[in-house]
Amino acid sequence: MSSRLKIVKRIDWKKLEIHDDINEISRMIVKDIRDGIMSRKDINNKPFEPLADSTIKAKGNSRVLWDTGLMQRLPPPTKATKTNLISTINVAKKRTSIGMYHNEGLGQKERKWYGIGIRGLAKIRKFTAMVLHEKLRR
Repeated sequence: MSSRLKIVKRIDWKKLEIHDDINEISRMIVKDIRDGIMSRKDINNKPFEPLADSTIKAKGNSRVLWDTGLMQRLPPPTKATKTNLISTINVAKKRTSIGMYHNEGLGQKERKWYGIGIRGLAKIRKFTAMVLHEKLRR
């Protein structure tokens, strides 16, 4: 069986119209972050370390990154468009002071909760390969 290799020297990304695909990947990342918080696992799919007894007593529960439910309610990503192929995922301003400390370990136990986790990375890679393969075939 022979296969043909098509060499593409320059890709015009705007002609590929991948903005909807970029937006789908952003949604996949947000879902992965939420799923990690709900399952109490970090971006490396490792369980969060349990809270200290003093923290449990102060907040009244033992759920990591869950006090008001604010951490998993990420704002919708900014949308990529045909002319701007960038979608941005932000932590809401109210979460920044709390989430930053956990993600970086600044005075708190480090809990890498915000970012592309290995759980979702395989799905994103598969989706991206499928989309690009289909679009570059044209």
